[in-house]
Amino acid sequence: MRRKPRPLDELDVEWAVERALKDHDRRRAGNGQPTGGDGAGFFAVGAVIIAAAIVLFFVVSIAKFGLPSFGPQAPDSTASQRAVKITYAADERRGIALPIPETWEKRETTDGNLEWVSKSEYNRDGFINPVGVIRTANSPSRGTLAEAARKAIRGQARDASSETDYKETASGSVEVAKRDSYFVKGELRDGTKTGLVGVLAFPAATGGIGILEINLADDYGDTKSEFMDWILANTCNVAEHCKWPPK
Repeated sequence: MRRKPRPLDELDVEWAVERALKDHDRRRAGNGQPTGGDGAGFFAVGAVIIAAAIVLFFVVSIAKFGLPSFGPQAPDSTASQRAVKITYAADERRGIALPIPETWEKRETTDGNLEWVSKSEYNRDGFINPVGVIRTANSPSRGTLAEAARKAIRGQARDASSETDYKETASGSVEVAKRDSYFVKGELRDGTKTGLVGVLAFPAATGGIGILEINLADDYGDTKSEFMDWILANTCNVAEHCKWPPK
């Protein structure tokens, strides 16, 4: 009766040794040599057994875990997403998608604008405010992108506090979401506190000028400018697939 082959994960050393001994005896019988006795014979059998055990180890490992991989491996996108802890939020009306920290809360205003606010807050003169706010809107301005951006950022400074001093720190034409846009960044100083505001004016998908506002309070920390630049660098066209993870 033929021996029924067992699955690879049921292979054991006993079966491998049995096969090795039979193969060794067959070869010796074919050469007219006795099947036992001398030290050289035992040495040869031992070598065959060891080799069979090594082969068996690799066969079982491959059966259970697959072929080993060598060289640089593709990154684990799932792990990257968990590490980054952000999500892309789409603004269909203006045609852009923004990288937003997943802990931030989304709000929709009655005028159709979108807003994301941080869960972290600070107390200023008895008023509780989020340390970070990201907002999209349509600009009422019919002028240039630069004019629309500066008008919006002056509005942010005016809404912050009558005692707040605004100072522009950077501005210029940029390409965001494959659109020629204009960006203005400035500091809001209130006593010893310095917040950061930024406004991006860009062509909206439905026509007119879209506005992206970013407001980060002093309490956000020392990485305000880097975070603002990172948002702009990873804002993409909502009609396309945004690259993941963000750079």
